[in-house]
Amino acid sequence: MGDGLTITPGGTPEAGLNPADLEGLEALAERTHEDPRWLDTDAVPERLRAALPTAAAQARRNLDPSRPADIVAALVTLADRHRLDLPDRRALELDAEVMAAWPRDLWRKAYVSVWEHGSWRRMPTVGDFRSVVGDALEQRLSRKRGLR
Repeated sequence: MGDGLTITPGGTPEAGLNPADLEGLEALAERTHEDPRWLDTDAVPERLRAALPTAAAQARRNLDPSRPADIVAALVTLADRHRLDLPDRRALELDAEVMAAWPRDLWRKAYVSVWEHGSWRRMPTVGDFRSVVGDALEQRLSRKRGLR
């Protein structure tokens, strides 16, 4: 079983990062996003300041893209398992390039869902995968634009 896609949960709180602290940081970020003058570091509770590096690292990982080669390998595995015809090489590479731009955890979520629920008699398209994570992807990309 050496080949294949390693599925690990993404977007979950790290050990040591209390979900309440993460919620507190997100609420603080929302309150101060439009007008950072309201952000007074003395007013930020110590537990939130301590959780910030872990939350920032988690946020970066949640925005990390996938690798196209990993996606191609996963699509080939999907096609083989479900006995689907693969598109031509260039189409497969373009699909992988598009999906590799998505955050890695969302790609995995879409892949697992298609694997589990897919009943296509054709190879699923990018749109089939995106339909699983479309709202979360838009929300994540919107948040990313807000970080700049």
